[in-house]
Amino acid sequence: MGYNHCSTNEHVVTESADDILKRLGFTEKNISSIVGRGKRNSPKTLQLIRETLTARADDLAALMEATGFDAKSLSSMLHGAGAHIATGIEALVANKDKLKGMVDAGTFDAKSLSSMLNGAGAHIAEAIDAIYTRQDKLNAIVRGGFAATEVATRLHAVATSDLGAEIDALYTSLYPELNSNTVIPAGAEAQIVDGSPATLAAQQQVEK
Repeated sequence: MGYNHCSTNEHVVTESADDILKRLGFTEKNISSIVGRGKRNSPKTLQLIRETLTARADDLAALMEATGFDAKSLSSMLHGAGAHIATGIEALVANKDKLKGMVDAGTFDAKSLSSMLNGAGAHIAEAIDAIYTRQDKLNAIVRGGFAATEVATRLHAVATSDLGAEIDALYTSLYPELNSNTVIPAGAEAQIVDGSPATLAAQQQVEK
């Protein structure tokens, strides 16, 4: 049987939901991960997740292309979202430019960034903000001796409400001269890299 052609000699091929999820790279294991550990994989919730992923397929594909995230990374960040999957996806899509900027900065690749955001679920916007507003501290932590993968491992699965405080604590452990609430001016982390955090602290005291 041939295709039914329209007047422009084109035909429409409709992808099934399964085809779309497969194209994006989502497996049943990924989808179950979004439900969350210890939560019941009810058919209703699993179906809602499939439908939401399918409905936002174009947005997710654009996010993946821009950031380098894959389906495994997305399911890791959305882990625990469950029935609130739409909130999690909307936050990821809305923060695409921030996520792309952090990956493009080069300190953390897509895998490390998604590891730090693991389990944020429906609270992904809060988790992204905690990391995005502390990029200078994270850069200083890496340049101060921690590998990016070590930082990602340490922050992996930290509760979203504690993520910012954990970054602050790690930073302070390296640079006790600067308290955890110190805001590093743009480019000032270079002074820390040169081994003079006290200089920066003194400078900030003068500026107060």
